[in-house]
Order: sequence, then structure tokens, then C-alpha cells
Amino acid sequence: MERKGVYMIVGSVVVLVILGVLLFFVLNGRDLAMDSFAGCVESGGDVFVEGQCAFGHMVFLESGEVIDLNKCSSYFDGCNSCFITDGKIGGCTEMFCESPVQPKCAREKVVEGGMCGGIAGFICEEGLTCDYEGRGYPDASGTCI
Repeated sequence: MERKGVYMIVGSVVVLVILGVLLFFVLNGRDLAMDSFAGCVESGGDVFVEGQCAFGHMVFLESGEVIDLNKCSSYFDGCNSCFITDGKIGGCTEMFCESPVQPKCAREKVVEGGMCGGIAGFICEEGLTCDYEGRGYPDASGTCI
């Protein structure tokens, strides 16, 4: 009777150790895969321009750079201008480009206290709103609060 109890405890510990090791490799493998261009491609990311892979709100470049689209109100893929919707690329112009340049966040969202709105349509960061201070004309600018 005592041996049966010991075997059950040892068996349970072995199962928990195996599950822990598997979980460790699964989670670390996923993290390692998603910190690079190759990992993004392997994980089913969208390769919309050669050398760029979008996954969620991140764009991974072959150069190793990572661009967080949550911080952008528009994105430049090296040839075309793209608009951002909910932290993801919503669409881009489709102009021919013989010599692409470095992709970048074309316009970063405005932080608290910065100018928003206006003719350029500057957008505040998440959680902030543009206070127009009663100005109602179409190209009015305000302050992110």
C-alpha cells in the first residue's frame, strides 16, 4: 500500500516536470520566433513588401529593426504611404518603386501637451483626446490632453 502511494507521487512529479519543460520550450520558442523577420514569416506574418513582415501591430525588417505601429499614425514602407487602423496597416498606395528606401513610422502619434488636429491631422496617442478649445473651423488645431 505504501509503495503504491510513493509511485503515484513520483509519477505525478514526473508528469509535472515534463509538462513544465514542454511549456518552457513552447513559450520560449514562440518568443524567439517573434523577435525577428524570419520568425515573423515562420509564424504566418504578412510579407507585404520584400524584407518587411507585419504581425499584429509590429513590422519586422530584415535589417533587425522592429517598428511598433501602435506609435504611428501613418507608415512609410520604403516606397508607399500606408494608413494605420487599430495599430495595423490598413492599406497602402501601390506606386511602382525602383529603389526602395528605409521603411519608417511616417508620422508618430502626438504625446500629451503636443499639437493635434490642424490641416495635417495630427493624431493623439491612445487614451488622449484633442482639445480644440472651442475652435470649430475645419483645420483647427488643438492640444492632446
